[in-house]
Amino acid sequence: MADWVIVGHGRLATALTSRLGACRIPYAQWGARELLTQGMPDIPTNPKGVILAVPDDHIQTTAATLSTLACPIIHPSGTTSIKALASCKHAAVWWPMQSFMEADIPWETLHCFADALTDEAARTLTDWQKDLGVPTATQANDLNRKKYHLAAVFANNFPNHIVGLYQQVFSALDLPRNAFDAMLQKSVFDALTGDAYAIQTGPARRGDKGTLDAHLDLLPEDLRDIYKTLSDSIQQRNP
Repeated sequence: MADWVIVGHGRLATALTSRLGACRIPYAQWGARELLTQGMPDIPTNPKGVILAVPDDHIQTTAATLSTLACPIIHPSGTTSIKALASCKHAAVWWPMQSFMEADIPWETLHCFADALTDEAARTLTDWQKDLGVPTATQANDLNRKKYHLAAVFANNFPNHIVGLYQQVFSALDLPRNAFDAMLQKSVFDALTGDAYAIQTGPARRGDKGTLDAHLDLLPEDLRDIYKTLSDSIQQRNP
């Protein structure tokens, strides 16, 4: 007997099944591709719900194959509308605002957002969160989830990419990073605890065209447009 069915084998599905196993919660796992090409396998007896841990573009088609199930169907996407589950009797969204690239997921403090179309789906979300051992999710409709997701891109994905560019620059210029890692960490701390625009410094802030041009000459060609774009953005906010 399985309390939950996880559809998918990606990072999120792997993290969820690992957590359920650690919490000694019985589950079954179905492959999304097999579900779409071969149909639904044997259904566990009275599962509490099915979690569609599949790519966003496949949520609606995967949900349609489960339309005969009586239990709630839950998708964990921050940007996909709950309407993608319109073919299901009970539909809900549970989106964990977390990168699942990490080995250690902070389940006990995980910030999640949820929505449900029926009372049954809402009760199932409560059971799901209790079984996972995560805090109660913040209620968020489709539009608000998209806003949170967009903000998360600026909080997580873009800063990570900036650090990647930083690492690329040091490699290209053959410079040691020791002292600059501390500078980077302090810059982020100062920006988060103060007014980031107000404490901006550097050649773009000063309008020092000679230094900007000299930097461009030193940079690899694939980084020059990014340098220009960031410098232009700084100058536009500090005329």
